[in-house]
Amino acid sequence: MQNNHTQAKAWGYPILFFFCSFVLLFLGSLSAHAAGDWVSQSEGDIQSMRAFFQSGSNYLGTGNSGKTIYSEDGQNWNEGVSESTKFYFDFGLLPDGKILAVGEDGSALSSVDNGLTWQNISLLTTQDINAIDVNGTVGFFVGADGTVYYYVETSKTWSLTSTSSSVDLNDVFVKDNGDGWVVGDDGKIFFTSNSMSWAEIISGTYENLNSISFLDDSVGFSVGSQGSVLKTSDRGLTWSSISISGIGNENLLAVESFGQNIAIAGEKILVVSLDGGVTWDVDTYSDTNYIFYDVFHDADGQIWAAGSDYDVTSLVYKYVPEVIEVIPDPEEEIETETETEIPEALPGQLIKTYCSVASDETDPCRAVYFYSSDGKRHAFPNEKIYFTWYENFDSVVEVSTDFMASLTLGKNVTYHPGTKMVKFLSVPTVYTVSKGGQLRAIASEEIAIDLYGTDWNKQIDDIPDAFYGNYSFGESIESADDYVVDDAKASVLSLNDNF
Repeated sequence: MQNNHTQAKAWGYPILFFFCSFVLLFLGSLSAHAAGDWVSQSEGDIQSMRAFFQSGSNYLGTGNSGKTIYSEDGQNWNEGVSESTKFYFDFGLLPDGKILAVGEDGSALSSVDNGLTWQNISLLTTQDINAIDVNGTVGFFVGADGTVYYYVETSKTWSLTSTSSSVDLNDVFVKDNGDGWVVGDDGKIFFTSNSMSWAEIISGTYENLNSISFLDDSVGFSVGSQGSVLKTSDRGLTWSSISISGIGNENLLAVESFGQNIAIAGEKILVVSLDGGVTWDVDTYSDTNYIFYDVFHDADGQIWAAGSDYDVTSLVYKYVPEVIEVIPDPEEEIETETETEIPEALPGQLIKTYCSVASDETDPCRAVYFYSSDGKRHAFPNEKIYFTWYENFDSVVEVSTDFMASLTLGKNVTYHPGTKMVKFLSVPTVYTVSKGGQLRAIASEEIAIDLYGTDWNKQIDDIPDAFYGNYSFGESIESADDYVVDDAKASVLSLNDNF
């Protein structure tokens, strides 16, 4: 298959080398580490379990032929009451407490009693619905032929939106800030910050992506066909293929991330990491016909997997971590010393990690961050934004990779207020920039001339659509009196004032 995406060149030392089109970085082979056992909890309660969920005190399962089941312990299951014969693929919990089960031909079931009884409802589509996710008042369901709907809280209904792609969409993940991510066939990844406009993010693969999940604000994983595992460490803006020892060419169907735990399920394979992906516990079932369709973590942090044996007998497994007891040696004398540690950098400074002689312009050590007083490091999306804040790189402090990793990633740096006008690549509207990354649309060319002079059109920077979520939007500027350029510039004394 031909790659139709144009790869952007990295811009050099020492800014964050951001790619609007993605340069694939192979992160190397991560080690496997025995950390526990998958223990069978039940078999044969339904034909095949495609999805696993928890509501109230009940665990829920659903799958083939309209079957839904519920259990208080994951071992003893009862059949829920419904009149459907459709196949169901995922569960979602709406803000009003209703549970939805979604599946083939646009079918959907709703339950208000934790899965004991179900009613058929319409979601206004006849396409297969492959996945649903709701976080707070923001929710999406996705499916075949590019189907995407978003939840409208005010009307308690679903409304059609589009990624402008017709590939099958296989999973959706919603962050607690309302950002949405969708993955699908042919390596497609899409992002939205407003539910209606979507930006395609280059994944670096053409394998079908079946599932996506974020560990925290910055780190996320996506899995798919031929053992594909992708990772992002920058809020999903770029993705890299990673290799996990023990995973071959299995079709990976689900990934779940929570705390420091990551679980992956697929055809004849279950994978767990309990340390954020540093080490992995890989269990393969090569001599069986097991297909694990879903992984799930419950309210107590226990990890579950659901699937089937040859699509005939349902399977429910639970992961039991290895318990290591450490017995202190009474003969050992423990000495403690009080040391005063000198920090490698202070809030308010620009920081980057050390670069080896062999590192090239695309090495992560080239990335520069602003270490803010909020204790986080903030990335510069590109060179243009950096130079609205700084004239050179003379004040950059080099720190260790451990120190850098100890700082949580914060919001991306936005343009310095007043220095430039901006627009998004796919939208003709021109904006001014105010404190905190607030954009205000300029109503006319005459106003732009009053604010920035007759060469105003030479003072506009284009922002890639992928960074739409970095900004907020204020009232439009209807006259030159609505925005004073010098006042905007003076509204921040340093980057600390902009967060």
